[in-house]
Amino acid sequence: GIREPRGGQWRVLLTYPFAFDSAVAALTWLFDGHTLHLPDDDRRTDVHYLVEYVRAHRIDYVDTVPVLMTRLLEGGLLDPAHHRPAKVTVGGEAVSGDLWRTLAGSGVEAFNCYGPTECTVDASYARISDGPVTIGGPTPGTRLYVLDHWLRPVAPGVAGELYIAGNGVTRGY
Repeated sequence: GIREPRGGQWRVLLTYPFAFDSAVAALTWLFDGHTLHLPDDDRRTDVHYLVEYVRAHRIDYVDTVPVLMTRLLEGGLLDPAHHRPAKVTVGGEAVSGDLWRTLAGSGVEAFNCYGPTECTVDASYARISDGPVTIGGPTPGTRLYVLDHWLRPVAPGVAGELYIAGNGVTRGY
């Protein structure tokens, strides 16, 4: 099964700069009494440093963009011979099929989060598991619609434009 952190307190590694909207979600971990680890700006993408940091500080949760997660996995982030996080989240860009399959078979709980610029952080999320790459379903307080050019809902599996409604949509969109 998925391991839970000691005493319910998570050690969370944030690799996003605070200028990136995804950093906002990580701050909410502090509200629940968890510990947020912030690497220096010049070390935020240093794969060797981050993998060693996760092991040395026994990080439970890593949130990063897919391109960096791919590099971290190549660097041994989820090597079962060492400490590895119990959960990881990727977001901010498209997840490749290879990354999806690797995370699905890793033995850690993994999520894909999606949120376009007009939303505050994430509009959707999916648990990464066997099956196709997906952005999943709406986050709480959000509604997702796939519409045609006439703004009518499309049938399941038909391409269309994603429309988002709810509390997280920025005013004016």
